[in-house]
Amino acid sequence: MHETSIAEMLCDIALEEAKKYSISRVSSLTVQIGEMAAVVPEALKFAFSIISQGTPLEGAQLNIEIVPIVAWCSQCNEPFEVENFSFKCPGCGMVSDRYLSGQELLLVSIEGKKEGN
Repeated sequence: MHETSIAEMLCDIALEEAKKYSISRVSSLTVQIGEMAAVVPEALKFAFSIISQGTPLEGAQLNIEIVPIVAWCSQCNEPFEVENFSFKCPGCGMVSDRYLSGQELLLVSIEGKKEGN
């Protein structure tokens, strides 16, 4: 269950950013996770809820946006969305080994209250 280590890194980064912007209580975080990142959202949310206890992140909502796999067809010279992990171009049938998205694991935003507010 690598979601625990991901949740630990997520908490570390979010706490660092909260400190940088004087946020005393974080209300929500949004992360983007690519379909190929092999992360189980429910397991990540569970690990986050445990690891964030006793920190300014405790009780924060963890929003997860799943990023689809997009591949590039060098024959058609166009991107296409990969469905069911089939990397065959829907236009020409050529199998692509080049993808443009789908491995993301990004903290894209945090929201909360600033100190003194």
